[in-house]
Amino acid sequence: MTWLKREFHLNEFQYAAIEKLHREYTDSCDEHCRAIQEAMQTRNALRRARPIDSAAVAAEEQRVHELSTRCETVLSRHLEQVAALMSPEDGRCYLETVRPLVDQFRHTGAPDLGLTGGHPRQGH
Repeated sequence: MTWLKREFHLNEFQYAAIEKLHREYTDSCDEHCRAIQEAMQTRNALRRARPIDSAAVAAEEQRVHELSTRCETVLSRHLEQVAALMSPEDGRCYLETVRPLVDQFRHTGAPDLGLTGGHPRQGH
């Protein structure tokens, strides 16, 4: 979280609170990603099956969509919570920095926005 602390001028209280939010979020994010990956695997298996059961494929597509939407909603809420712990200007800059990164996520695990490294990067 070094880059986050430095880039967004976090004091010790903000830093500790954001670190706590991140730890709590990572567990729920991992669970969301696991469920999404399982649904995608099921959908893909249904697509490969012969004969194709169109209704089952459509139902699993809907499940993938619903799980992805839930994940993205929770992620957005998390980012807003993190930004709220910063000054208004730093919070705005934070959201402008991380939102484009999270748009690239593929639900393969909790995002790594560089909270443990030197700069933000894709990892979700």
